[in-house]
Amino acid sequence: MTITNEGLGLVRETMSEARLAEEIVFARLTPSEQAQPKGLLRRLIGIEDEADGTRDE
Repeated sequence: MTITNEGLGLVRETMSEARLAEEIVFARLTPSEQAQPKGLLRRLIGIEDEADGTRDE
């Protein structure tokens, strides 16, 4: 799966709304349960991993 440049631009434009949605969606999960899907989404769009400060490119 890949994301186009247009899609990446859209992700960046809507990041604040996405963070709010993330809080709602993951509210019932433990931090451990949240880690895997969050990590995969961050890797897919190439943003920094908040846990270790690395960036996948």
